[in-house]
Amino acid sequence: RRAFWTGAALSLANPLDILFWVSMSSRAPADPGPRGVLFLGSFFAGCLLASICVALFAGFWRARLTCKALLAVSWACGVALIGFGLRLGVTLARDLWI
Repeated sequence: RRAFWTGAALSLANPLDILFWVSMSSRAPADPGPRGVLFLGSFFAGCLLASICVALFAGFWRARLTCKALLAVSWACGVALIGFGLRLGVTLARDLWI
């Protein structure tokens, strides 16, 4: 439970998350009425459901994997993030120079 609340606090304090939710909430005035409320409500419910499913999946496998397997998964995720960052950097550099 402590890890959950720590993660929730970090997520709420993340400036990119704040910008994301502000941009999503700006959608409601563009479509006033029940459709806008339904859009935001269903979007929030979908994000919440996806977060819970990912947390349950991670918790399930965390209890069943060995330390070496967890280390391998952590390294694989780190390499993937570095690859995505490099790809983003190359794309940004290419777009800025064109």
